[in-house]
Amino acid sequence: MIRAALEHLGVQQSGPAFYQLMARLEDADYVDGWYEQEIVAGQIIRQRHYRITRSGSTARAEIRHFYARAARSLVHG
Repeated sequence: MIRAALEHLGVQQSGPAFYQLMARLEDADYVDGWYEQEIVAGQIIRQRHYRITRSGSTARAEIRHFYARAARSLVHG
């Protein structure tokens, strides 16, 4: 879901770059990650899943607020 949202926004990252980013977000307690086994083309794979944490939601809201204020100050000088 996160990768799909990034792709929708036109962000193109390699698999390793994406997982490095997600590992840093996990270390900062902004997301929780876990593995689930899935069967793809007859093979069992471990798929990584992520969920935003309360800290991540708070940080996201603060960032959106910061940029909204910055944009208003640019418009209104």
